[in-house]
This record gives sequence, structure tokens and C-alpha cells, in this order.
Amino acid sequence: MKKLVLTLAVSALAINANAQLLITGVIDGPRSGGVPKAVELYATEDIADLSIYGIESANNGADAQGPELTTLTGSVLAGGFIYAASESDGFTEFFGFAPDFTGGALSINGDDAIILYKSGSKIDEFGVVGEDGTGKDWEYTDGWAYRTNNPACAGPFDLGAWQFRGTNALDGATTNGAATTAFPLATFASTIECDDQDVVVTINEIHYDNNGGDAGEAVEIAATAGADLSGWSVVLYNGNGGASYGAVPPLATAFEGSSADRDFYVLRISGIQNGSPDGLALVDAGGNTVEFLSYEGSFTAEGGPADGLPSTDIGVSEDSGTAIGQSLQRCGETDWRAPQLSTFGTENTCPDVPPEPIDVRISEIQGVTDSSPLNGQFVRITAVVTADLEEPGEIGGFFVQEEAADEDGDPATSEGIFVFCGGVTCNVAVGDTVTVQGKVGSFSGQTQIDNDDGNLSVVVTDAPAGLGAPVAASLNYPLAPDFDLESVEDMLVTVASDMRVTEYFNFDRFGDLVLWTDGTGAERPYQASQIMDPSVVNRDDVDEEFARQSLVVDDSRGGQNVGKLFPVNDLGEPVFGDASYVPSASLDGYAGFRGGDLVTGIEGVMGEAFGSYRLYVSDPSAGTAIDGDAFDVQIVNTNQRQTAPEAVGGSLKVASFNVLNYFTTLDLGQDTCGPSKNLECRGADSADELARQQEKIVAALADLDADIVGLIEIENTDGVSAEATLASALSAVSGRSYAAVQTGTVGTDAIKVAFIYDTATVQLVGGFAVLEEGFLDPLGIGRDLNRAALAQTFREAAGNGIVTVAVNHFKSKGSGCGDGDDDPVQGSCNATRTAAAGALAAWLDSDPTGSGDDDMLILGDLNSYAKEDPITLLVNAGYTDLAAYFLGDSAYGYVFSGRWGTLDYAMANPALLAQVAGVTEWHINADEPDAIDYDTRFNPQAWFAGDAFRSSDHDPVLVGLNLLGSPEVRDDCKKGGWKTFVTAEGESFKNQGSCVSYVASGKDAKGKKKPRDKGK
Repeated sequence: MKKLVLTLAVSALAINANAQLLITGVIDGPRSGGVPKAVELYATEDIADLSIYGIESANNGADAQGPELTTLTGSVLAGGFIYAASESDGFTEFFGFAPDFTGGALSINGDDAIILYKSGSKIDEFGVVGEDGTGKDWEYTDGWAYRTNNPACAGPFDLGAWQFRGTNALDGATTNGAATTAFPLATFASTIECDDQDVVVTINEIHYDNNGGDAGEAVEIAATAGADLSGWSVVLYNGNGGASYGAVPPLATAFEGSSADRDFYVLRISGIQNGSPDGLALVDAGGNTVEFLSYEGSFTAEGGPADGLPSTDIGVSEDSGTAIGQSLQRCGETDWRAPQLSTFGTENTCPDVPPEPIDVRISEIQGVTDSSPLNGQFVRITAVVTADLEEPGEIGGFFVQEEAADEDGDPATSEGIFVFCGGVTCNVAVGDTVTVQGKVGSFSGQTQIDNDDGNLSVVVTDAPAGLGAPVAASLNYPLAPDFDLESVEDMLVTVASDMRVTEYFNFDRFGDLVLWTDGTGAERPYQASQIMDPSVVNRDDVDEEFARQSLVVDDSRGGQNVGKLFPVNDLGEPVFGDASYVPSASLDGYAGFRGGDLVTGIEGVMGEAFGSYRLYVSDPSAGTAIDGDAFDVQIVNTNQRQTAPEAVGGSLKVASFNVLNYFTTLDLGQDTCGPSKNLECRGADSADELARQQEKIVAALADLDADIVGLIEIENTDGVSAEATLASALSAVSGRSYAAVQTGTVGTDAIKVAFIYDTATVQLVGGFAVLEEGFLDPLGIGRDLNRAALAQTFREAAGNGIVTVAVNHFKSKGSGCGDGDDDPVQGSCNATRTAAAGALAAWLDSDPTGSGDDDMLILGDLNSYAKEDPITLLVNAGYTDLAAYFLGDSAYGYVFSGRWGTLDYAMANPALLAQVAGVTEWHINADEPDAIDYDTRFNPQAWFAGDAFRSSDHDPVLVGLNLLGSPEVRDDCKKGGWKTFVTAEGESFKNQGSCVSYVASGKDAKGKKKPRDKGK
């Protein structure tokens, strides 16, 4: 039952905290990739519609921003459990059943908090929101936490209501059942009704007057997190007569943000009266006045919900001299602070009395280790501003560095530090000498002076004479093995080495690039198992070497997708510092970089964030300083785009193309795809995205101009033929007559492989063949992993030659397959891929299409680099990796974590090899950032072009063939009786009935299969 306790000034309102749904468990799993990452929810009552609920993960100490996973559907009965996970495969493998819902919001680590929402309002929390859980009592890294049984109370996080098994509690476990301390699935039970919980709702911040015309007038209400303010209101009162005035929106519609403990509702009201005196009343859903406050004096209300009540003067006020952007803010129960920078939607700035600062130099703060010896101390420094990154969307502070004369001379200590303004405008500029007072802290590994306690002070002073300007540290890449970037953290840095663009996965979303050099001038780094026998590779050594060779450069913006990534020219096109790098007609609105491009003139400030050191890069127009408005390094377009693939020769062209989840069924959050229509649809999220995706894929296919195309990652839904849709669209664009090999669904996955072909240049010979048995689950673990292989024999119309092509998609390296299958160098599921390669070779050796012809071509995404076990097995079975054979060690078609290699292959058996005219990899995708693909989530609309570039994430492979003609059956072979024939090699044989030359078919005249040549 709801209880109401009414007082004036501050009131405590009791509302029932018995939620219909609450968080009962969280897990950060031990399998590859840290899965399963999941949350268990428990229903205390029947819930008819789950769609009003949402989940958010507050990662790495972030504050709550609002629901992220909002695709919950259906209903649940009281006592039922719901499981939401970051992905499905790893969860299913660990627990033995699939999660109810999946989404990226659950990509949690063991230091992340979880928030549960109902109708947009917080109702339950696990962990301390706004705090990084690393080392805290609630950390659950590689382990789990579970709610104790009684009572079933939702609300702010209560450590005592949870049980923990400690970090690394699940290490080494491949399933929950095998864990020493298993996650207690679905064991929560509550027999005690939840007691009423005190919830405090107060007027928290006011702005009503400022210099010039009133701007940004508002009233903020703060409420205990999760409180339901439906029916609550604010009523404005005029002190001249005491009557109410104005129309104010309903309070429940004004939610703007949260802290760890409170929700904030901000009423943006134009025309709040300017006092002498005036006031406002906070009114609950029952019409009771909870609080009646005034400014510039007190008065008694006449009429309305506060009728007859005297107001309480808050004791501070605003006037025509108050700066725009300031407000009056409450600190504690009765203390209000004079105008200061407004904090609407967040906690107010309520500083403690600061201690006397310690005068130090920056090198004393930084010390010689990763942690500051002065952490938590209140310090004062004087230094020069080297980078000002305070503007909206930037990282919220500035860098300073000691003058040359104040350096300590120790190369192990940094001379720079970051000052985090913490929502306060610090008003500095590059080159200013400033005196900074504040507390030493650390965020994401970076030592800083911060404003966590509200006592930061920044004062611009006159530069002392004779100290000299800050000196930039000079770095040469690769870094020496014993060099520690901690020694230059927060300092100006110039990179003496030219480097290469090698990774841009986070470019569209976070504005990051990864640069690389090995010091030899090489264009790109390769995956170790692309160029080396995996058995001699030490993964730790390889990763350490790559770390010394690579550098993250950052656009200096702290949020996600915050707008401009590059400066733009007069046409609005993004451009770089290199004046020669300008858009061509084929680039449309994009004037960016490609993988392998040369980067010169690298300078900036070396920060640390998101798990890596990163260079906040310089703007050349500002000398050694940076302004943060542009991601502007000098990039030279040394890796030019190819507008068409290189010629491969031959009379017949065959292509392999992974088309990145081409689905004609839209991904609208429902599991309606796959052979049984119960799997996730993985493609475009809207009709616009599908149109963009198809336009780019068709452009690429048209330019490939292949007679036969093996397609990978095509929708595999019953009644849907995405490959036929592509064939039709390609025919319309190319002028050729393409058709699809109509297989229907094959295998059990949501995606499959497929063929399209030009009916004018090739014809089908017999039916297709599908390899499923012993291939989908080659190790017999009880779960299909590989996609079914598809083989089809084709006859060239012009030359009459025939070839059997098999297109494949082996299990990925992503989610783990367990001990004995996963490999530290070759990735997860290596044994599964290797077994699939063996099954494929044996299947093709059996002539699965019954063609009677020896020419075999393997295509597809084998998810293995060139020296890995699956490729080695196929080579030992007689197949030649055509890219390696024709292109050598420079072959690549995919980039992952900044390193390059081949995952997509064309492999010919000995009978076909002599008929291969050439091969090429058309680098239209791997070298291009996904900022220009079809996806509309993070990509500037102006950058989209309906061309081949970034039509997928894998580069297509193109093969040219000169097929030998099929043998003609001589007339005397058709008349019966034994006949004697002489082959081209001079061998004689006898045959009765029709006879076929073994030169093309591989059979002798008696129809017996000739032994295969297992060599190259």
C-alpha cells in the first residue's frame, strides 16, 4: 500500500518498490570473446507486454543515458525468468539453451553496471552507475553475481542484496555445468513482500533571469532513481497577490537524465517571472503540495494546490547581471548556491571546502609508473596549455605541459598532464600559461587533474620569463622493446617515422585510425598465420610486436557519432591535410583514405583512453597545437582505387564474393529468417539500407563481369531467393542475362552460399550437389557450425569445356567452439574448419555432381589465413591456392585488428590448374572504411555512393579460365563392338560402345576412373 508523508521544504514520499521485473543475475563468461555476457531477469507478477521494458549497460564508469536494448517482446508469467545476452551462440553453448533476447547493449565486462527501465524510467540497477567496477566489491569479471532471495525489491543498487563468487570464478569452464562455481540459473525465489521504500522528490535547480532577454529558463525536479512521477506537477506562483500563473507541462514527460541515485526532470518554461518575490510549488499525484519555494522574498499562496501555505525563500537569486547558462542550485536539504554554470539533467555542482594545495611539478604527479604517487592529493601546478579540447563533443578538458626549464630531466617521467574540466568551462587557449588547482585522479588509465569534488580552479597567468616553450617528445616507430609510452603520456609528441593506415573499424563511430610501420616501408602488416607456419608463432610475441609498430590517432571527440570527422572544403566534402588528395568523380562525396595509404607529419598530444595510448592529432594550420575541430593528419593516397579489377585473361571468368549478409527480408528485430524462420535476419534494417546495399553489390558484380559467381552470406530463408533478386538486378544493370542456381534453403543457418551465372555464356550440367552430412558438424559435437557446401558443374557455351565449382563458407573465428577446437594462433573453431576442409576434398574427389570431369574449383570464405591448417590440408590434397600462386605473399582481402590476410579463396585441383589464365583480388572493400558502406547508423549520408567501393567487408576474388573443350564421341564409338583407339600420348586401348577421351574426362576408355595426381 502507498503511504504519503507530507512536510514542507523537503518531504519523504513512500512508494511501493515492488517491481514487476527485476535484475536477478549478471554473468561475464569465460569463453572466447568473454561470452556469455548476459543478464537474468525475474518477473514478480504477470507481465502482458514486455515491450515497455529496456536494458542499458553503463560501461567503464559511464552514467546512465537511457535504454539501449529495447527489443523485448511478448509476455511472462509471475515467477518466470528472462535471459538477455550479447549474442546467442556462446550463451547457448555455455548454458544449453538460447537466450530470449540478444543485443549489443549486453556486451558487458565484469566492471560494468546494468540498468533496467520501464517506460523509459529506471526501476532497477546492478552495480554503481557512474563508477568503473574494476577492483570494487561488486566486480564480476569472468564470474557472476546473483541476487539473494528475499525480498524482491527493485531500485538503487544494494551490495548487501547480492552474492558474488569473485573474479575469475568461471575461468576454464566451457559450460555452466562444468564450472566449479556454476551460475545459479533460475534459482531466485522470494517469499517476502517488498517493504515500502522512501523516495525523495525535490525542486533541485532554477533559472529565471539573466543578462539581456531571458534564455534557457527552466525548473529541475530531482527524484530518487526509479520513482514514478506520473501525475506530478509544478505550479508557478506570482508573489504579487499570491496567485498561480502560466501553463507547465506534466512533470513525467520532462525526464532528461540520471545519476547513480537520482533521476532529473527538467521543465523548460518560457516566461518564469523575475521575483520580488515569485515562487513555485511541487505537487504530487494526489494534489498534495510537497514543496513550496520562492526567491527574492516569501509570500502566501492564494488559490491552487498551495492555497494558504507560506513559501520558503531559498535565499539566493538571479538578476539582469546573471550570465546566460547559469542557474540557482540546491546542495543538501536547505542550502542553495548563488548563480553558477547550470547542470540541468545532472547532479548539481556542490563542492566541499578544498584543502590547501600542494605545489608540485607535473613530473612529480606523473612519477615513473602507471599510477601517480600523488593520486587523490589536492595539487597546484603552473604550465602551458598545449591542446584545448573543451568544446561540445570533445573530451572535456585541456592538456598542459611544463616549460623547458621546468622539466626534471628524467626520460621516464612525463612532463604533461590532462586537466578534466568536469562540466565547468575552463576558458583557456593554446599557449596560455595557467595555474591549475585540483585533485589528482585517473580515468581509463590516464593520469589527470580532475573536478570530481567541484574544487577545480584554473587561472590564466602571465608567462614567467626565460623558461622556454614546452618541448615535444620525438618518437620513432617501431618503438624499442623497452620503451614505455607512459613516459610521454599527455605530452606533445612528434612522430619521426612515416606510417601507414592499417585499421579504421572505429573510424565511423569514434573517429579513430590505427597507423603502422615496421620501419622497412612495407605497405601493411599481415596476420602471422597468413605468412608463417602457425606452429612456430607465439601469439603474445606477435601481439607485442604489433603494439610497438602501431599508433592510434584520435579525433579528440569523447562521444560517439558526434559529427564532423574531417574538415570540409567549400563543397562540403571531407578533405585531408595533403592538398593533392582530392575527390575524383568515382568518390562522390567521400574524399578519404584507404588501407596502406602513407601518413606523414604526425604530431599531437599522447593521451590514454579506451585501453590504449592514443595521439590526439594536430592541425597543421595551428603549428604544434591542436584545436580538436578536425581529424587532420597528412595522408597521402599511395594506394589508389582500382575502378575495375585487373585483367585475368581466359575465355571464362569465375568470381567468389562474400556479400556481407545480403537479405531481402529486413532485419526489424524479429527472428523470422532461416530455413525454419526462427533465426535472426542479419541484413539491412530498412528499405533504404537494402536499396543502398543492393546498389553497391550490383555495381561490384557488374564491374567484375564474371560468367559464374559464387556468393557467400546470402539469405537462407524458406520461400526467399535473395540470389535470384541479385541476378535480376545485375541483369538489368549489366545487359547480361544472369540467373540463379535455384537450391532453396540449404543447411541450417540463416545464411548460405549460392551461385549466379550468365545463361548466355555458360549452361548448367546436371543438378547441383550439397554437402551437409559430416560437414556442417564435422566433429560431431551436436551443433551445426559450417554452412553447407554447394557444387555445380557448368559448361562453357563457346568452348564446350566444363568445370565443377564448389562454393563454401567455413565456421568463423569468432565465438569459441571449445577446448581442442579453438587455437590461440588460428582462432576459434580451427579444428572444425580443418575437418570441413578434409570432408570437402573427399567429397569433390567423389565427383558429387556426376559430371565425369576432373576439373574442380573451390571458392568461398574459408575463414582461414593462408598458412593455417584448413588451407594446408587442401593444398596437400592437391589444390593450389591461386592467389598465392599468382600474386605471392602480397595477397590479401580482409583486415582484422589492423592486420591483413586472405580469408576468401579460389583453389584449383591439378586437372584445372593448367587451364587457369590468371587471378586477381579486387581491393574494393578491405581497403575502404565502413563509414561509406550501406549502413546508415554511423555513416554520413553525403559519403554514400552507389558504386562498388565498400560493398562488403571482404574483397572479391576473380579467376580467368581457358577450359579444354569436351571430347567429341567418334562415330565408330557409337556402333558397339570392341574398338582400338590410340591416345594423344600414344597409349592404345579398347572400348566397347561409346567411348570418351580421358584427356578431358579423367577416365580411360573403359569408363574407369584414373588415379588423381596428388602433386601440384
